[in-house]
Amino acid sequence: MSDNDKHIICTAVGSFIIGIAVMIALWLAGVKGTDAYPAVLLSGFLGGLAAGVGKEYGDECCENNKWDWQDIAADCIGSLVGSGFAMIITILL
Repeated sequence: MSDNDKHIICTAVGSFIIGIAVMIALWLAGVKGTDAYPAVLLSGFLGGLAAGVGKEYGDECCENNKWDWQDIAADCIGSLVGSGFAMIITILL
């Protein structure tokens, strides 16, 4: 498994969890279905991407390591996939 695959999987899982948590919070506030999906998609995507950028910043600060834009691109893909799945579940429920 390549490093980019690991970035995609980790950010997809993280953004999915964030999206589902936002969905539950919105349900408790009385917002359901298609009214909730933009917030679920955006929060999941930004949360996953923030984790990926934070990881890359940590890499930049370590000796013998560097910032990698390919990892950021993989984080974007994973964040979109994970938050997309959370959005689909929000719409279906």
